[in-house]
Amino acid sequence: MSDTGISSLLFVVVAHLLLFKRDWTQYADSFASDAHHLSIKGHMDVAQRIRDIVEWHGVPQTPRLERFVDSDYCVTWFETGITDGIKYSPNGVVERIANRVDVNTNKYALRFVGGSGSSNGNGRGKGWIRVHNPADGPLALYLGYMTTGPPPSVYPRTEVTIEGIGDNSNNGGNGIGAGKQPVVVLDVDSTDIFGDRDVHISRVEKVGIVNPGYSLVRFREVEDTNVPFRLVSVLVASEGAGVRLSRLPGSFNKWSIDKRSIDKWTPPGDTRNE
Repeated sequence: MSDTGISSLLFVVVAHLLLFKRDWTQYADSFASDAHHLSIKGHMDVAQRIRDIVEWHGVPQTPRLERFVDSDYCVTWFETGITDGIKYSPNGVVERIANRVDVNTNKYALRFVGGSGSSNGNGRGKGWIRVHNPADGPLALYLGYMTTGPPPSVYPRTEVTIEGIGDNSNNGGNGIGAGKQPVVVLDVDSTDIFGDRDVHISRVEKVGIVNPGYSLVRFREVEDTNVPFRLVSVLVASEGAGVRLSRLPGSFNKWSIDKRSIDKWTPPGDTRNE
């Protein structure tokens, strides 16, 4: 199953937990104190529901292998600190996230030395990552990064620019044009859905298009804060696949999945949401 397929399956399970319940108190202990992250009980429930779905649909002994309709390539180091699949500038550092006492220090992020929060910083942290588009046509680039709420964020707003490398930057073939793409400034405030709740979560945003082959993605902090910009994942995907992930985690209305879609995946006799 592709990364986007797994994400869709996870969404269906969590949507069961969130959207079609009759009594919130029945599910309150499935969530942590911030009402966003799952508790240990919630994680166990999601895992069991996934097992039920897989067991109900079954796994073919001789599966039919074909090309996925949507191409995607995902690298995330949020849980492991392992960045295999991308390269980054010499001033990049992957480290545990530990700037607030309530943060789980077993989460990892990439930052660029010389920016916000650095003893020798100038408030304008700069760095780059190299990403790869393995497909034969342009794909959308999505970045996962840390945010906090309510505003103002503890993280600096950061500019992102995509540059082609070598043949990737040419106008010919399936390319999207030469030179740099327009600068995108990432919103480092958590989504409005969390209101005044104190949250520290990752956010996924589309930043542009990458041609087949390798591209450089450059970062520059545009304001000075106590902590640096923190990057946690990279996703190269088709536009269709990326739309479903453009606000993860965040409002479920961005997913365009209704109750009929969820019921299709529900094993017969599953009454846990009634």
